[in-house]
Amino acid sequence: MLLSLLIAVGLLCAFLARIGWHRSSRAFIISLVVFFLGVGYGAIPYWCAGRLQSGFKTDYHGHWGQQSVIVLLGGGTEQLAGKADVEPNLIGYARITRAYAQYKSCKQQGGACIVLVTGGDPQSHHVSEAEIYATMLRRLGIPITDLQTEEQSRNTWENAKFSAPLINALHPDTIVLVTSGTHLYRSQLYFSHFGIHATPVRSEYVTAEFHFFPSFYNFVVMDIVIHEYIGLARYYVYQMLGLN
Repeated sequence: MLLSLLIAVGLLCAFLARIGWHRSSRAFIISLVVFFLGVGYGAIPYWCAGRLQSGFKTDYHGHWGQQSVIVLLGGGTEQLAGKADVEPNLIGYARITRAYAQYKSCKQQGGACIVLVTGGDPQSHHVSEAEIYATMLRRLGIPITDLQTEEQSRNTWENAKFSAPLINALHPDTIVLVTSGTHLYRSQLYFSHFGIHATPVRSEYVTAEFHFFPSFYNFVVMDIVIHEYIGLARYYVYQMLGLN
């Protein structure tokens, strides 16, 4: 995502220079260099990632109801090199452990708890994220009777769209949404669009690192951040145009 943006701005600079708009081209080049250094040194992704994640907690501190649903959003899977085995990716493991912690907290209060795992197979690994994640949750000790899967969705919008009827069918009085910190704001927005007003719980917190030299890691963080902000902008534009 970030690479595409940098290439687009670079091409724009070249186009402006070609048509004789040299001052505009130089201004874009200077802005591009400043942005590149701001990302590489960590300042821009540090601020942007913090804005996305601030305010989200790692646990649900409210009262678990008689019927609670913990919605776990898939974060991707990885196929092992040279093998057919498929596992959760690094982000997925963080989400799984956080959802398990919420389930244990819920069970301690004695109510009914269902973990709804949502995620299809966008990586084309021939097995859904939901199935892989649910398998891990069973290994951690959650009985199959307390697990439900949604295996059609290929993105966050479809996570919300296809999970909403399953959640409503359970008539929960408590709904907790578990996903990555950077992903929570957009996920909560999408689920609210389909009438699911959940309490957000973040699995992991991602931040940039300050370095004397530009760091590739900071560009990775910025790529994640840009993806989320584009997803938010797209929602509001589509909403304005009546396309959601």
